Amino acid sequence: MATVTAVALTGDIVDSTKERIKVTWKMSFNSNEVRSRTVYIYEVHLRNVDGIGDLDVRRRRIARGSDLATNDPIDKEITALVDRTFLDEDFQVLGVGDTTDEWRAEVSLTPFAPTGTSAVSADVLRKEFGFS
Repeated sequence: MATVTAVALTGDIVDSTKERIKVTWKMSFNSNEVRSRTVYIYEVHLRNVDGIGDLDVRRRRIARGSDLATNDPIDKEITALVDRTFLDEDFQVLGVGDTTDEWRAEVSLTPFAPTGTSAVSADVLRKEFGFS
């Protein structure tokens, strides 16, 4: 089973409207996944962590990609520009209340599973296949 470890989230203000978010993590794979050349799809989400009672639940995918299972762990890093109005999930009323915004990065791995497909010809073959 693939494992994700050392997930870290940092951010820097770019300007009055954008924040540059950086997420780093490590992916490791077992020998069966390497031998079978398994490809994993990763998704990186941001989600707020205010807890129970917070009606403003936010979650956003900021990255998606894929990697082939390897013997050595893979260190990954993504950066994304995120609108600061999305990140500003705690509002203040009349100067009262904690306005600290709390976010976590969540990285998920899913093995790629090819699926079948089919198509039908647009043309119809019309011919007399009987006696010639």
